[in-house]
Amino acid sequence: MRQGAGNLKSLIVFGVFRVAALDSVAFTLPANQDLPSLIALGAGIGKTALQAGLGVACGLVCMGWALSSREFREPGELGNNLLGGVSVGLIIVAVWWVSGHLGYVAEDPETL
Repeated sequence: MRQGAGNLKSLIVFGVFRVAALDSVAFTLPANQDLPSLIALGAGIGKTALQAGLGVACGLVCMGWALSSREFREPGELGNNLLGGVSVGLIIVAVWWVSGHLGYVAEDPETL
């Protein structure tokens, strides 16, 4: 194939080859494709508990990574850095709440 040489015909042939060969290998998973659903299916644990657990675990890993930095924990800077991080986090959660609860408008499905 001559796709690297700028030949449009070879690019079309490659695209058709890709659709014919690779897309026929696709399969469907027995659950939703988000991580808590896949783990819940294999482990037999409730999806809601896994969502909360994975959220807390990811948050703790990110906090540990941020706090492990020596520059973050410098004397006199730790309080400022923690205040900035907590403030930004609370603002993001507040905006999510505003957009999800205060900004919610019940729409008629026929007008969408």
